[in-house]
Amino acid sequence: FDYSDHTVIRGITFHDVNRAIGVGGWCTAVVQNCDFLDNSTPPFPNVFGGAIDAGSHQDLTIEDCTFVRNRSTGEGGEGGAISLAGMRTTIRRCRFEENEATNRGGAVFDYGDNTSLEDCIFVRNRSYNGAAVSLVGTGPVIRGSTFYGNETTWSDGAAIEVEWGGATFERCIVAGTVNGFGMGCWGSAGTACF
Repeated sequence: FDYSDHTVIRGITFHDVNRAIGVGGWCTAVVQNCDFLDNSTPPFPNVFGGAIDAGSHQDLTIEDCTFVRNRSTGEGGEGGAISLAGMRTTIRRCRFEENEATNRGGAVFDYGDNTSLEDCIFVRNRSYNGAAVSLVGTGPVIRGSTFYGNETTWSDGAAIEVEWGGATFERCIVAGTVNGFGMGCWGSAGTACF
């Protein structure tokens, strides 16, 4: 959807489709209580987000959703479940399990501003770097989230990748990262109760 005043998607299961939801333009959208299972990017260049691809200037809220085995494997391969390239995104109480990206952000790739992840669980996601989350935007905040058993394919990669924008982490647990670090900061990060 594009240039919509307010769109609500609630209680839908998206299974085995090419990018279940695309958000663009100037819009306000809410996605609640949905399941995203086995979705993937189509085999085209510069296509990201196996389940949700959100770009431009959106105000997007994703709540109480499950993302399982979504993949971003095309050229670029970012955001196995969700790719963000816009503004004002909040993700709350979501579970990300066994999502995969060939490049960055096995579950979530964020190249946006003012992103907030709250009370989410990231389990056994996989990518080259940022196996669970890759944060490249300005000032993301991650609160009350658990990261367990996420796997990087790069020996210097991390479950959580933080690049130049900086990030804040509060009340998070990171454990059991496979073949990499729990957190890799190529930018700056502030932590509290980590």
